[in-house]
Amino acid sequence: VVEGKSTIVAAHGNSLRALSMALEQLTPATVASLEISTADLIIYELGPDAGIVSKKIYKSAQAIHES
Repeated sequence: VVEGKSTIVAAHGNSLRALSMALEQLTPATVASLEISTADLIIYELGPDAGIVSKKIYKSAQAIHES
């Protein structure tokens, strides 16, 4: 990620919530209500300082083919 390369993370919902919490600087209360369904695809584009430049959420594999 630091070298500007694409990275794939596939994980359980709780692990993904923890990653989202760190990337988005969410509070524990906010992340507790965060719903990440099975097969959701979340794409973060990070800047040179590892801050979020953009975030896209696809709710199914079909949605990515439609974008």
